[in-house]
This record gives sequence, C-alpha cells and structure tokens, in this order.
Amino acid sequence: METFGMSIGGMEGVVGENMGMWEVKYAGEKGKGLFAKKDIAGIFPGESLIVQTPVLFVARPLAETENRPQHVLKQAVEQLPAETREMVKALDVNIDGSVEDIVLTNGVGVKWPWVDELPELLAVIPEAARINHACRPNTLWRFDDYTLSFEVFALRDIKPGEEITRSYGYEKRPRRRRVKTLMANFGFQCACPLCTADDDAVMESNDRLSEIKALKSVLPTDEKDSPQLLGLLPKLIEQLEQEELFAELPQYEEILAYTWSSFGIEDRARYWAERAQKHWAVVAGKESWEQRRCGELAENVRGHSTWMTWEGDPWEGVGQGHPWDEKEGEGHEHGHEH
Repeated sequence: METFGMSIGGMEGVVGENMGMWEVKYAGEKGKGLFAKKDIAGIFPGESLIVQTPVLFVARPLAETENRPQHVLKQAVEQLPAETREMVKALDVNIDGSVEDIVLTNGVGVKWPWVDELPELLAVIPEAARINHACRPNTLWRFDDYTLSFEVFALRDIKPGEEITRSYGYEKRPRRRRVKTLMANFGFQCACPLCTADDDAVMESNDRLSEIKALKSVLPTDEKDSPQLLGLLPKLIEQLEQEELFAELPQYEEILAYTWSSFGIEDRARYWAERAQKHWAVVAGKESWEQRRCGELAENVRGHSTWMTWEGDPWEGVGQGHPWDEKEGEGHEHGHEH
C-alpha cells in the first residue's frame, strides 16, 4: 500500500498570489490567515484564488493508524524543495507538531475515484491551509483528479481587506452542535460571525437549518408526485439563500427548471434554468457540464427532452390546496392554455 499511500508534488505559481489578490496576515487568535488585498476592486463569485497541486498526498489510514510509519512521512517532507518544506513545517498544528499532526491538521480530504484501494486521501496545500474556517465561508474548493489540481474559488463577493474563509465542515448543524464538533475535531472555538451573532440571529439560523432539513426529508422521489416539487423547492431555495448555503442552490434550481419544463411552462423553466446555470458556473466552474446543460435548457426549453413530459393538467387543483399555490402561484398570471 505504500506505493499509493503517499506522493509528493507541488506546482509553481499560485493564481491569487501572483495576481496580487490576497496576502497572508495575522488574524488575531486564529493565527495567520488569508486576506483579500485592500488595493483591489474586489473578488467576484467564481474567481480563482488558488490553483495548486498538493505538495503531499497521504492516505488517511497512513496518518491515522496507531503504528504510523513516521519515517515515511518525514522522508517525504524532507524530499520537498527547501522553500516548500519550510512552508509545510510552519503550518499550524494541534497536538505535538509531528509530521502526522501537520497532515491531520492541515490536510484536506479528497476523493481519488480511479484508485479503488484508497477512496480518500489527505492533500496538503500550504497556501490553502492558511485559510481559516467560517461556518458561512466566502470560498469553496474543488479537486480535479485528472490534473491533480486543487482550486479555491470565491463563492460570493469578497470585499477588499476581507478575510478569506472556507468551511471545515458541519455547517448544516445548529450552532451548539457545530461549535462542539469543531472543537472536538480541530481544537478551536469557532468565532465566525454566525457563531458569535446575537441570540436572536442564532435562533433564526437554527430555525432555518431545521426547516431546510425538514424540507429535504419530504422531497418526492416518485415522478407521479412531481407537482409537489413546485411547492417545496422554492421554499427550500429561499431558506438556503437566507442561510447563505450557496453551494446547494444550483442542484435544486435545476430540478425546479426540469419540473416546470415537464409541465410545459416555458417562462418558469427558463427562469430557473438561468439561475441554475449562473450558480453552477460558480460552484462547478464556467466550463462545467452542469452549467452547460442548464444553459442548453434555458436557450431552448421547448426543444429539451423534458418538455411537456408530464401527463395530465399540471394546473389541476390550483386554488384548492395545490402543492404550489403558496409560493410559485403568488402574483403569477397563468397565461397557459388548457
């Protein structure tokens, strides 16, 4: 297993740094962090801040087993270029400062689907490791298992001087559970804006998270129940937006677009397809298949394979407790033909 247990690499150049988008600064009790430079106009959704191949790939079991082969990890670090080696050794740690501690503290779990023996690896990217946690972050990351590149990109607008953050996980849990789990797994007390908000704001957030969970639990999976999606999904999307869980938006917007298309409602299908395309371009990338397929639907709704595939009258029951009377029906003139 050592053949696939670890590899070393590293790509010269870090997009955001080379373009002068961010800098490393002290972030109070959190130590060092990444900040958008004050002399830039801002960073926009979808913009890349870091594109880098990890300097280390370590199989998670290799770093977590009791009898860790410390010499293997140490040797890997020593083989890195001098500047990179010093960057790795300077990363924050939680326990004893060993190489294993560095890897477990700073490694990001990535899937490597074409290596069946190792379903998950820990990737160490020193630049990305400087990004501190926030439960409502302004960046997201994706890993390309073909190029082995790790990309950090803006999830929303980032203002000049604003700290760049990413989620270490557990962001869908209520505050008390979030804080407790982050402390147990990463050894820090979360002090992000959401976790330190006033009691009313925290209560509202917790209520939204409960509503999101409840809505997801009742989403229909049977095609015959598709009309229910038109009532449930707008509510779910609204809650996700208010809770700033932006990464989840496009998948539900896309489903809603297909559902409207299946009912033969062109304007609604196009509206949600355009929204999904816009958000997929951020979350999955401007050249992603996800944004392209939503773009194809938006450009030619009537020519899409989902168009008018629903059998029956989708408007039957409107005004009589129909699943989507409450949201999608509000203020909408039904310019359809029976």
